[in-house]
Amino acid sequence: MEKKAKILLVDDDELLREAVGAAIGWAGMEVEAFEVPGEDFVQKAEAAKPDVILLDLYIRDFNGLDICRKLKQNPKTKDIPVILFTSSTEKIDRLAGIDAGAVEYVLKPIDINRLIAKIKSHLKP
Repeated sequence: MEKKAKILLVDDDELLREAVGAAIGWAGMEVEAFEVPGEDFVQKAEAAKPDVILLDLYIRDFNGLDICRKLKQNPKTKDIPVILFTSSTEKIDRLAGIDAGAVEYVLKPIDINRLIAKIKSHLKP
């Protein structure tokens, strides 16, 4: 039996978490969702060993760029692709996301088919 890809999803919008989580499930992947990452998110990611992390850029009380940087500085999580998403259309946010180590930057409202395609493009065979 083939192993399902595991996706960690972090967004403080409950409806978005439910909709994206359901779409990821329908696409044959496993999802673990978090409302907020918490101070120990890097350790959670280490333990979960996800294939991809979906991370909101602006999360209540947290900065997605800071979390992305911490993930990329940790030897155990540095190779996990991080896809940032936000409603910000500012070019500076996109550049900052790529600079922080994100592999993709997705604008809200999320085109779910495009997001699933982007996730799949970063899965290791």
